[in-house]
Amino acid sequence: MPWKLFVLIGAMLFAMPLAVNASDFVEGRHYRVLDLPKSKQQEVREYFSFYCKQCYSQQAFMQDLLARLPRRANHIKNHVAGQPNRAIAVENLLTTAVLIADKMRMRDQVVDAIFKHIHENNQDFESVEDVRNLFISVGGNEFMFDSSIGSYSIEMQLAEMQKSAKALKAQGEANIPNLIINGRYKPLASHITNIDEYKRLIYFLLRK
Repeated sequence: MPWKLFVLIGAMLFAMPLAVNASDFVEGRHYRVLDLPKSKQQEVREYFSFYCKQCYSQQAFMQDLLARLPRRANHIKNHVAGQPNRAIAVENLLTTAVLIADKMRMRDQVVDAIFKHIHENNQDFESVEDVRNLFISVGGNEFMFDSSIGSYSIEMQLAEMQKSAKALKAQGEANIPNLIINGRYKPLASHITNIDEYKRLIYFLLRK
């Protein structure tokens, strides 16, 4: 999705209709079907980078969107490494931070703190200790962080996120921010006239 639409989204709040007519949206015009496996359950996967200003701008919209998703739908924040002039080791560390935050059930606090650290405080991360201090500053448990960093389960999830981002890029979807629904449906913004319509499109794709 063009970043300008995400910026517009972040500035607007309104309710999503409960019903969506399947005839409203057409493949090729309103959404693209990727050559990727469909997820086993309803899923909104948000591809983003903490170093992306547009990704930061869309966070308010994502919170509004999530508040109206079906309970059974998962929201996955897939951090994407490999941004220009960034250290890949630090990017992978920030991906790990998101995964640990999920485990600790404090993802929103940690994600918001990382974004603000980079875009408002104009600071970066250089070590695990930097990230550890951030977790503690937002109320995270030191023992849980220390026992999670470098653990097998976290490393496996990190590899899965890297694989997912690579597969999306192979589909010609290298730009961020990006939303993919149910593992294979890419909403298209070029024929969307307003934010309400875009939300209805997301809801429609979740039902596919």
